[in-house]
Amino acid sequence: MKKFSVVLPHLIAVFIFVILGAIYFSPQLDGYSLNQHDVKQFIGMSKEISDFRQLEKDEPLWTNSAFSGMPAYQISMSNPNLMTKIENFVIFKLFKSPLSYLVLAMISFYILLLCFGVSPWLSIVGAIAFGFSSIHVLYLAGGHNTKVHAIVLMPGIIGSLIYAYRKNFRIGGLLLCIIICLHVSANHIQETYYLLFLIAAIILSEFYKFYKEHRLPVFIKISAFLLFATVVGIVPTLSNLLLTNEYAKYTNRGKSDLTISATQSGDNSEEKGLDRNYIKEYSMGYGEVWSLAIPNVKGGSSGRLGDYKDELTKASP
Repeated sequence: MKKFSVVLPHLIAVFIFVILGAIYFSPQLDGYSLNQHDVKQFIGMSKEISDFRQLEKDEPLWTNSAFSGMPAYQISMSNPNLMTKIENFVIFKLFKSPLSYLVLAMISFYILLLCFGVSPWLSIVGAIAFGFSSIHVLYLAGGHNTKVHAIVLMPGIIGSLIYAYRKNFRIGGLLLCIIICLHVSANHIQETYYLLFLIAAIILSEFYKFYKEHRLPVFIKISAFLLFATVVGIVPTLSNLLLTNEYAKYTNRGKSDLTISATQSGDNSEEKGLDRNYIKEYSMGYGEVWSLAIPNVKGGSSGRLGDYKDELTKASP
């Protein structure tokens, strides 16, 4: 009975997350789906791959449906392992997207707060706030499912690191191994790259703490265990990571064979490859940071329903 009382708050937490997610995405339960631009593009690009897979019962390695042709494993390729099978069942079968991502976000942040020693009941409140963060909803509306997938698992990874260094490195390491496998399987390396900065900051902070307490051997022991847990977590998706690394060298983000001369670029320098401003082209530019405080300071959404007031008036009875 005592053990059940310990588990009960967590069961209640998951129940609350599922209920709130189901209420928010209730149209999904009635058979509706989000009109996601990027998902439409994916369906078009992966059509040839899907047809081949269904007909030949095998995985194609090339498709002509994207650009002038590209490796199929960069668009849609089955790479089953135990963890991804469990994850895919929860995300695409049990709850389905986007409800699944909202529930996953709340569970991940719930784990983070528990690892920091916050009470389960207060952790539920924090998890709900994180799950319903507007950025997740906006990304899902655009079809950035893999980005949301990767982002919502970051709190769980951070929490497992903190728990390992400050409480129990075995439990923290096991948690890290599981969550990092799920994170990397999202295959959004950009978000993993950002996550590395957070991880580095945590490790440096913990190193300083252990150093001040004259416990460096303990820090090294925990870090070695966490490194091992990380490697084990990455192994199931290692083939995809290696293939992505190999292909990246031949994309416009890899090394360029072209050099823009000083005459062409209009200044006195030579440029190779992409301009540094490319980093911000599809993200928040420097001036756009003001939009965090001032709505529409750099322009609003281009597809808002409210922008078509004439059409709305005509459609009304």
